[in-house]
Amino acid sequence: MKGILLITALMVFGVLWVWAMQRPSSWQLLLRKTVDSGELEPLFAELQRKPELVQPRFFDEAMQYLLQTDLDLAVNLTLRFVAMVPDHKLSQEWLEFMNGQEDTTAHFSSEFLERYRRTGCCTGSG
Repeated sequence: MKGILLITALMVFGVLWVWAMQRPSSWQLLLRKTVDSGELEPLFAELQRKPELVQPRFFDEAMQYLLQTDLDLAVNLTLRFVAMVPDHKLSQEWLEFMNGQEDTTAHFSSEFLERYRRTGCCTGSG
C-alpha cells in the first residue's frame, strides 16, 4: 500500500513539475505584454528591479525576443539599457549589433556612440 502511495505522489509531483516548467515565466509574460501594449516602461522598471548581476542576462533575453517581434522596442531598450550599464559585454554586443543593422543605425547618434561605445574593455561581469 505504501508503494502505491509513493508512486502516486511521485506521479503527481512529476505532472506538476512538467506543468510548471512549460509555463512561461513572469519575465516572459511581461515581454509579451510589452509587445502587445507597445509600452517599454513596465519592462524597463522590472529590469531595473533585478539584481545588478543578472540585469544583463534579462536584457539579453528581452532583446532576443524583441528583435523578433518589435524592432522599435528593441532599439529603445538598447538605448536605455546601454546608458544604464555601458560597461557590460552584453550591452556592448547589442549596441554594436543594433548599430550595424541598416534599419536601426539612424537611432544611434554619433554622440551616443561616442559616450557609450567601449572597445576591448568589457567582460561578462561588467
